[in-house]
Amino acid sequence: MTVFDQIRMLPREVPRDPLHEQIVHALMSEETTAAGIAPLFEIPGVGFHRALYTLTLFLAEYRKCGRQTFVVTPEMQEALSRTSLEDVHFDDLRLPYRCTYISLPDCSAEIWGGETTGWHKVGGAFLRYVSADEYVVDMDGRDVCPEGMINVYLWGMENERSHGPGDDASMWFTFDLAELKGMSLEAYLNMMLMDPQRDASLDEVTALGRKLGLFTQFPKDGKMGSRAMEGVMHAMRVVFNAVLYMDCQDAEVTLDAAVVEAQERRGEIQAALKRMKNPNKSRGRKLRKQLSNLPLDVVSWVGRSVRINGIGGDTEKGTGTPQRKHWVRGHWWPRRDTIAARIAAARTAHTSTQEQYDKATKHMASLKASGDIADALPVLAGLRRAATHAATDLRKITEELNAKRRWVKPYKKGSRGSLPNSHTYVLGAEESDA
Repeated sequence: MTVFDQIRMLPREVPRDPLHEQIVHALMSEETTAAGIAPLFEIPGVGFHRALYTLTLFLAEYRKCGRQTFVVTPEMQEALSRTSLEDVHFDDLRLPYRCTYISLPDCSAEIWGGETTGWHKVGGAFLRYVSADEYVVDMDGRDVCPEGMINVYLWGMENERSHGPGDDASMWFTFDLAELKGMSLEAYLNMMLMDPQRDASLDEVTALGRKLGLFTQFPKDGKMGSRAMEGVMHAMRVVFNAVLYMDCQDAEVTLDAAVVEAQERRGEIQAALKRMKNPNKSRGRKLRKQLSNLPLDVVSWVGRSVRINGIGGDTEKGTGTPQRKHWVRGHWWPRRDTIAARIAAARTAHTSTQEQYDKATKHMASLKASGDIADALPVLAGLRRAATHAATDLRKITEELNAKRRWVKPYKKGSRGSLPNSHTYVLGAEESDA
């Protein structure tokens, strides 16, 4: 069984009808715009179907960016969900593509689908980065996120109360990068979820004109509110930590075997078609049909072999004093405040030595007597060396600390002395387009 047989993925299931497919294709080919398709999502007696409209925009961008899907395994999800985003800022994120789909098979997170269908298991999320130089306006022509944004579409799969395919649940977010400055992703997401001004009902065409952030509604009070909050935070920790992990130097990200096979077969068929004198004959038609049946989504597995001590049950056996089991949260190390403190100290040292050297240089220029100049030269040379070394140290510390944030995996403490398997993952080895 391959990934294509095992896992539900939203980009492979939609569009579900020819008209919707035509709309997505028109967006991809730039025959129309986001504002141009908006009237098509006005449903008589219901209003504006913002969920489907938003999904359509993500689908078009996903296809433009090469249909890149990343599957996070259940155990990897568990580890990433227990890894804090409290010290993660947007500057730490480097999306592998401008728009991707993160698939979350067997995810334990749930989102609210309304009174009729209730709770839905999360199946995955679209993630899109919009840079500051892209001109974005809402449907009323107003500027949106002039410093850029991250768009997220969270999909809750159909459940036993759904009436059929498409009777699912969704939540979507806009992370305004100007508003996000100085805030961690964890704090920003908490703020969005708890702010009532960020709710938008499905029939509000001008929702983008409101305070940016969350574009859906969900319970906020009592046990229902706690359950909703926990589900969204769980899913978003997995999604954003997966992006951080994929940027690690030795991250395990591997193409699915079926994708590799399809890519090889596609190359063979295209080469065979080029060799044909008349590709419209039956052999050519047969090859084109085979080509059209090949999967288009490029699916990669994330952390497929990563294992975390303490996940998968409490069946450990061993000797030692029993302890009360609890989870030690994962995190990214070194902390941002540690990085900032060390860089600040290096910058202070560099500034001080450079000022001393500049002062000595001016003093040297004012000297007239040869004896005074001779005495000052060794001092000036020493200060120059110190300033050069301080500049080198500042550069090295800045480069090293910004490039070597590591994932410290979570583990369950108290499982008779078990320790986490020690893999560390180095961030920032390569730059990406985003």
